[in-house]
Amino acid sequence: MVHPSDLAPALIALDARVKIISPNDSKLIPLEDFFLTPKIDSHKENVLGADELLSEIQIPKQPDQAYGVYIKAMERKVWDFALVSVALQVNVEGKKIMDAHLVLGGVSPSPFRAKDAENALKGNRIDDDMGECVCEIALSNSRPLSNNDYKVVLAKSLIRQALTEIDNGIIGKEG
Repeated sequence: MVHPSDLAPALIALDARVKIISPNDSKLIPLEDFFLTPKIDSHKENVLGADELLSEIQIPKQPDQAYGVYIKAMERKVWDFALVSVALQVNVEGKKIMDAHLVLGGVSPSPFRAKDAENALKGNRIDDDMGECVCEIALSNSRPLSNNDYKVVLAKSLIRQALTEIDNGIIGKEG
């Protein structure tokens, strides 16, 4: 199974947190820690206990030099689940990326945050070589099944597209 949400990858890229309440307690956790994979618990998709409820989503204020993009590929063009989606949020100084969040949807049982690829972006400018490097790092541990290996190629294409859109946003704002 793959996680079908459009909203979750985008919110994770924005560093969203969720408030979970129960009759006796409340807690605030990063949204990326909310989802469970079958390796952790094959019977649950999230951390909510039987007496808990997600009551609030908090999105921190983004820096003035923040740029974000969400792209999804789907079979039909209206109200379809993503075959693959990419949420990319970066903070820049000049043209250099100071912080990055890269989250893939439609490729794993929970939104997949590509932290190694994020680290590769930090301190660098976006260019073709960097785009290729980020794609390879983001998907280096992917293990597609026999009928969905096309998702690796599609994810790389969407990551490149997201980087291009971010770069065009940075250039356009300077311009």
